[in-house]
Amino acid sequence: MASSSLKDKDEGNYVDDVENFDEEEEEENLDPVEQKPRNRSFIARASTTGKSTFFSDQHGNLKFVNVIVRHPICIFFTFFAICIFCTLVLSRLVRREGQNPITEDTNAYDIYDARSIAYDSLRIAKEDVEDFYETNSRRLRKLEGQQVQEDVGDRMIWIYKAKTEDGLFTNEAIPIMRAAEATILEHEDYEKYCVLEYDLVDETTGETLPPQCEKPLSVMNIYYASEWNSTVAAEVISEFKTNPSSVDLYNRLAPCLDFSLFCDEILGTVSANATAWAEDMKVKIDSIIENWDGKGDLNPNVEQVTEFIAYMNLLFSKSFNVVFYLDSEFSVDNQKSMFSRSFFSWGQLLEGTDDEDESEEQLKEFVLDNLVEEWDKFTASNNNPVVQSYYFMGSLIFDIILRILSNDGLKAVGSLLAVFFYLRFMLGSWFLAAVGMFEIFMSLPLAWLYFSYIFQIKYFSSLNTLCIFIVTAIGADDIFVFMDSYKQSAGMGPEVLKDLETRMSWVYRRSGSAMLLTSATTCLAFLTTLFSPIAGTRSFGVFAAFVILLDYVLVMTLFCTSVVIYHDRFETKKWCCNCSFWSKCDPTPTEKAIEDYQNGVELKTDPISRFFKVIAYGSGLV
Repeated sequence: MASSSLKDKDEGNYVDDVENFDEEEEEENLDPVEQKPRNRSFIARASTTGKSTFFSDQHGNLKFVNVIVRHPICIFFTFFAICIFCTLVLSRLVRREGQNPITEDTNAYDIYDARSIAYDSLRIAKEDVEDFYETNSRRLRKLEGQQVQEDVGDRMIWIYKAKTEDGLFTNEAIPIMRAAEATILEHEDYEKYCVLEYDLVDETTGETLPPQCEKPLSVMNIYYASEWNSTVAAEVISEFKTNPSSVDLYNRLAPCLDFSLFCDEILGTVSANATAWAEDMKVKIDSIIENWDGKGDLNPNVEQVTEFIAYMNLLFSKSFNVVFYLDSEFSVDNQKSMFSRSFFSWGQLLEGTDDEDESEEQLKEFVLDNLVEEWDKFTASNNNPVVQSYYFMGSLIFDIILRILSNDGLKAVGSLLAVFFYLRFMLGSWFLAAVGMFEIFMSLPLAWLYFSYIFQIKYFSSLNTLCIFIVTAIGADDIFVFMDSYKQSAGMGPEVLKDLETRMSWVYRRSGSAMLLTSATTCLAFLTTLFSPIAGTRSFGVFAAFVILLDYVLVMTLFCTSVVIYHDRFETKKWCCNCSFWSKCDPTPTEKAIEDYQNGVELKTDPISRFFKVIAYGSGLV
């Protein structure tokens, strides 16, 4: 037991009463040869001459720790203010540069590599062409007086995936796809943002029609056709079904019938009856296709429409009307498409805008404010049991990615909160847990300041942001090491518990050397990325090394100071009294620790250690 070793004079312990200060003073004044040996568990604190050194005083206590112990609050707020000040300086420097601090991934290559030089040449040429086109297109547009929404500014695509083996072209799935597209087509302001078709003429009256929205590419245009002649459709299907060679015959005549190409060569190789049959089939097919406008109700005979689509897909002059909506497995024998897609075009140079950028911004604002929320409902996995929908739109890429990152950021916040509460559980102090998380977070802006502005490393990879998770784990581990040493010091006897300066010097040496070794090896491991030819990887490794180094510095300064404050004002207070930071603990935890040491009271271990101790005893390992 620790108490028996205290009384054992043969072991050289010369303190029987910790309150006998005068006797200790006399021993300190003895000649070094006559002094009795110290506790072996205590790391040597001073030279054999008993003289002070650059780092320690005549008692062997670290001078830096002495200052912290004597002025903990002043030192704490000094380090706190330095962290805040450096963060504000970093923020000012980043804002002054006026650009995205994260380097684009296009720069992540060896600039001296021949492929890099070729890529740079192509990129610069492309940028020059784009700048030239943009400048001149704007000038020409003003000269020509281009009409609003005449060009395509952006495109949006719906992708559908069947959840059942019946595919997408069923009475259950088709209305769901229609409802998704109706969020666009039936919106009251859609005409202000669609691509407008000008110079349309009424075929009946010959009058010029007002501009109309361009029809989207969607299989819904077929299933919701304004007119559908079931009799004619059945005749077409019957002709191709009963006589499979008729498909080849029509395809043979199609260049002449549909495109007026090679008529002399083609018509001379077939009979007049075959030509007449093909012309009749063309009229029937065109009479159906011309009504695929999506302005009607759902065709009650979905099976017939699907079969008609299958045969149109066999005719090379008609397949372009349907093939965009079908998957590769769809055929006459397998009239089930597990995938489909729809294509919408958005207009450019919207009303009230002067250039493409302004037009795109207005369009994006409209979509984000009015449509995205509805689209998200349809893309939710639990929206329906038959169709899974997806959407994509070019101008929304950044906003969608930002939203995904925001959602992932909330999960990251959850992980950081979990670390915070675990710190609170293990340390037993809200104050220490809060300071611990603060110094962990502060290691990032401090590392950024050193990395980008002191050492002038301008390549800041997007990977560097992941260091928050690395330093959270390593920083929490350093805190545990420091606190374990502090708790262990309570059982090291009068030699360590002589006063708080002596105790904290012991803690500082014991934990500092362990953390220095682990932090140094971790930094070296990250610095090996300097051998990588990828700039982003090198940037990440160097930045991570800075983060780990500064986290170690903050643990040994800011957190060490907070432990002294915790010792003086919080440690022995319980419950609501724990908030009375204005009064010091009486007796101090160090005084209580030496009293417990004399009485042979066993040190309390943390819950995790107690848990594994129980497991070890239960399994017979101990």
